[in-house]
Amino acid sequence: MPITFTRNLGHAPGVQLNRLIDNSELPGTLIGDRSFGVVMRSNRGRIDKAMEIEFGTLTKKLGAGEPIRANALNEAWAQLYEALMRSNGTAIVSRLVRTSQAVTKWIVVSQVAPVAPATANTYTFSVADTQATSDYILQIRHLGCHNDGIKVSLWADSVTVGGVEQPTKILNMQLFDANNVQLFSFQGSTDPNAKDDYGRSYYLPDVISAQTDEVIVVVGDNTEFKSGEALYGHTDLGSEKWLASDVLIAFIEGDHSYTVDDYQAAMDRLKHSQYDFSYLASGGTQSSTMLWKLATLAFETNRQLRFDIDGRLSLEAASAFVESLNLSSAAESHLLQAFWMPVKSDDFSGLNPNGYIGAAMLNVALTCAKNIALNSKGFASKNYPTAGIRYPIPRSGLRQAITLSDLDLSNLSKRRINPVVFDTFSSGSVCVFRDQITQALVDNSLRKLISVVDMSTDIDDRVTRFGKGLVNSFPMTVAVKRMKDFLEKLFSSAKTSGWIVPGELKSGYSIYVAPNEARPYDVMDVQYAIHYDGAVRQIMVTQTLSR
Repeated sequence: MPITFTRNLGHAPGVQLNRLIDNSELPGTLIGDRSFGVVMRSNRGRIDKAMEIEFGTLTKKLGAGEPIRANALNEAWAQLYEALMRSNGTAIVSRLVRTSQAVTKWIVVSQVAPVAPATANTYTFSVADTQATSDYILQIRHLGCHNDGIKVSLWADSVTVGGVEQPTKILNMQLFDANNVQLFSFQGSTDPNAKDDYGRSYYLPDVISAQTDEVIVVVGDNTEFKSGEALYGHTDLGSEKWLASDVLIAFIEGDHSYTVDDYQAAMDRLKHSQYDFSYLASGGTQSSTMLWKLATLAFETNRQLRFDIDGRLSLEAASAFVESLNLSSAAESHLLQAFWMPVKSDDFSGLNPNGYIGAAMLNVALTCAKNIALNSKGFASKNYPTAGIRYPIPRSGLRQAITLSDLDLSNLSKRRINPVVFDTFSSGSVCVFRDQITQALVDNSLRKLISVVDMSTDIDDRVTRFGKGLVNSFPMTVAVKRMKDFLEKLFSSAKTSGWIVPGELKSGYSIYVAPNEARPYDVMDVQYAIHYDGAVRQIMVTQTLSR
């Protein structure tokens, strides 16, 4: 093949072809607003980092739900089941555990020498609190942390030379949950120096670590498998001779008396997750400590937190609960939104009888589903509230427990609570999210409206992500110009999408981007003012009789 150029010409004559310069890249479409974060108790799931859960992996990763009557903490699972079905998105789950009590154990596979007249080794499975130092062929640590245990199956295919079966170091390993659902399947060698056909390590621990970080395997020295053993070769009928363990309880959860440190550890796992999300849901928790930790996480990440007030409470008790949290005192209280559903309903998962199940996570799920549809500018209809007749509660068996007067509804708004109750429309009485206000201690401000906060946090997210791509990548003048151009296009598109409307500023927005006066060499100031479109909460109707 003739080559007409070089990549490095130096002093020689010829043609140097430089690397391609790509100025065509556009900011990517945000998809984090189709996901939400939640801290919850479950009977399966990692305790070292947050997990990405979709409906199809809910039971596999978090285990089956448990009745709310057994423990109020189980409401989060029921809410999550419904939310994932409604959102068509994902949840980023941080499992809540007693850090000081949770123990992830080692599964130890040992080889037992034969006792005459037997000639083949036998194998045993056991569980140990700590890693063994001797007398094992395999040690397995499963970080999926199943309360109900896991099973291990092993098989070594036969190797025949001259018609005689030979020892082998190639091992097949499978992990199953307690219900015989396969979790993982691996094949590798117990020889640390083994290579596959492509020259890559074929050592079983290396093969496993290349596929997942949820399983850790340690192989004993000189481990091999021989003819006649229970895991070697095939039966007389030709089937593979898998050696399967019973259910092994290799994780102890501990009790549910969570401490402040436990809540903080769960928040940190969610905060530092590699997965993106735009909302937080409380999962029905009524723990003031956990709600304050979630609120703090919302402030730190500029994410909205939608939380539940127990539907069993009276109006006065619900109001007192919100007041006791004192969340409105926080500077970023517009990120916090309270929902109270004093309406019994059927559990969408079918696990619980008709009863009180919070609707805050459902509201998040319906918002995520709404965000999937984008216009030609890449904007979702976040200027439309997830409330009112357009979003009826998609549950069966709805029965409102109390009657709310006009004064009651006014007091709920005054206390910044969004009731999820029946309301009357032209089509009849429907259970809906009856309001869409935040915990911000304001009366006549855009910060009062959830839809505005949704647009505002979206804009901040887009700007900071674009800014992150400028840091340490461009000269100051180039970075300033790029940021100005980006903001102008962003806000123009948002205006076209109906997010921004004229206010004191005729265009609906203003932009200021410049080097910082005190530190002009490495600090850039970015400021913008935006007038978002509000949402109708009240309509004043007056009829005048004319003569």
